[in-house]
Amino acid sequence: MYRKEAIAETNGFDGDNLTEDIEITWNLIHHGWEREMCLNTYVSTTVPQKFSDWYKQRRRWTIGGIQCMAKYKKEIFKRGMLGMFVLPFFILQFFLGVVGLGILFYVCGTNIISNYLFTKYSIVADVPLLTMNQIYITPSFLNYFGITLFLVSLFFTFTSLSIMKKTMMKKNNIFDVLFFAVIYLMVYPFITLIAIYKYFKRETTWGTHDKKSIQRGST
Repeated sequence: MYRKEAIAETNGFDGDNLTEDIEITWNLIHHGWEREMCLNTYVSTTVPQKFSDWYKQRRRWTIGGIQCMAKYKKEIFKRGMLGMFVLPFFILQFFLGVVGLGILFYVCGTNIISNYLFTKYSIVADVPLLTMNQIYITPSFLNYFGITLFLVSLFFTFTSLSIMKKTMMKKNNIFDVLFFAVIYLMVYPFITLIAIYKYFKRETTWGTHDKKSIQRGST
């Protein structure tokens, strides 16, 4: 819900942004308007039923987030909620997603190459490919870093649900949270990378599913 005066003063929605709800909120903050969030309000929505539709929706949201960060980048670290929390949080989220994906590719790539070379030269030298001394697990900084990110995201999710007075003791809710923390957060860095590519190629258009959803919602 918006005050008409606020919409008029801030020139309304940015039609070029793919996440107009986030953009107009940031715009209101930028112009000094107060905003409130009601965490215990119950609402429903029509969610994508196919993976392709879900992917297009999340890619659009991510591109819209990049558009917002680019539009309001000069506000970072300035006094207020937008500069001191919202923008740094969004930028850190994108940074961790991209860096984490890069680390994953690096670790997997180096392991594949080293194992290939080890196997190749072991066969040539006629030595055992695997001995008992090689069966060990050595934790590294990347292991601790990944576990820390997982635990932080899990804590943040449970904390948010508790603030929203969501019943968390039901088995299906616990499963949803764990699915989100494990599967969803693993897939999202790939979507982020694709969204960054689409953004710089100026491929910032709405998907067919999203257009139909807007039309149904507006009627």
